[in-house]
Amino acid sequence: MRPAGAIIIVIVQRSRKGQPPVFKLCPGLTRIVMLTLLAGPVALTACTSAVKAISGTYAYYQVTEDEVRYLTWNPMSQRYHVSQVDGADPASFSSINHAYGRDRAQVFKGSRPIAHADPYSFTLRRSGYAADATQVFYQTTRLEGARPETFERLQDGWARDRENIYLGPVRLDICDIDSFEIMSPWQARDTQCYYADATRVDISDVATLEVLPAFYVRDQIRVYWRDQVVETADPGSFEVKSASPHSIARDARHCFSGPRIIGCQGLNEDGRAFCRCTPP
Repeated sequence: MRPAGAIIIVIVQRSRKGQPPVFKLCPGLTRIVMLTLLAGPVALTACTSAVKAISGTYAYYQVTEDEVRYLTWNPMSQRYHVSQVDGADPASFSSINHAYGRDRAQVFKGSRPIAHADPYSFTLRRSGYAADATQVFYQTTRLEGARPETFERLQDGWARDRENIYLGPVRLDICDIDSFEIMSPWQARDTQCYYADATRVDISDVATLEVLPAFYVRDQIRVYWRDQVVETADPGSFEVKSASPHSIARDARHCFSGPRIIGCQGLNEDGRAFCRCTPP
């Protein structure tokens, strides 16, 4: 919260010698700060620029007697974008942190209300998750069926409760939660199934599953890209060119970009060599 009446005083040195400094008063800040710019002809022409330059605050709530606003820094315009927090009660509003706030009736993420959230028991978890006494949320989305008493954050944005696995707001169609294993921020497996982008993938042989770069995996029977089968790809000879997420790949017969076979047209010299293209 920023107490009413607090100001920031910015002293701006003019470019011409001998002229007095210009004072800029900016309301709505947490403390009085004085900034003296001594290196060359620098001028701060807006209070919002001064706020960002001194405080490093990228987002915050601003409460007046009549309204609540949410300010987020736009580095392109060098100004704060101001959003009205519709429905917020200024008299009871308080910030939870720079991104969340609440009043006596609602919880807000930025300027958006979180439907059904209880402001009195609402607490933040890590990686975008939060909970109240009876529900779990990801950002502004309520996770249907999630139980806060057993909910815990896992690594790489994954989470779980006693019965389900979640990736962000998505609940997995899990096969065996007891053997669930995270492979990457977008991949996981258990003894029966493989998951890509929170989607269960029909894998031929989970026991031989191998993670490759650029979102590829393979088992002894097939090659997969994200949640798609790479048709015609031979898993025995399949290899990915580099660790880049956009890398091409090849097997003994074809080159691939994502799940698709590609030709030599449009490849640079290095790509043509990797794909065994004949000289033009």
